Amino acid sequence: AAFTPVALLAASLLASLVWPETLADHSVLRNHVACIIATFVCSLGPLAAFAVLRRRSEPLMPRLTGAALGAAAGAWAAVTIELHCGHAAPDHVIAGHLLPVVLVTLVGVLVGDGVLAIRAKHG
Repeated sequence: AAFTPVALLAASLLASLVWPETLADHSVLRNHVACIIATFVCSLGPLAAFAVLRRRSEPLMPRLTGAALGAAAGAWAAVTIELHCGHAAPDHVIAGHLLPVVLVTLVGVLVGDGVLAIRAKHG
């Protein structure tokens, strides 16, 4: 979960080295916000699907499992949106595509605690 954004950043920086013209790309705050929203929204469907499939199945570390599911859903969405995005500068990739992965990973922690954890029956 923790290394997913790092791996995505490394891949983006490697692409910037291969295609250095992307470093001159200029994007504004509006572009960042649009990609943040698009990446976050596109990640919610896979996260929900993963959570439903794994609900009440994690006895030991539901938060960690939720974080891993959130990172996977966020990475999936980030790559999908990146393929449609017209901006490839590292600052845009970090703000518009990697920040939402971190946010969805944190949402995954909450989902793990609330959905994935095995609960004891009362009564």
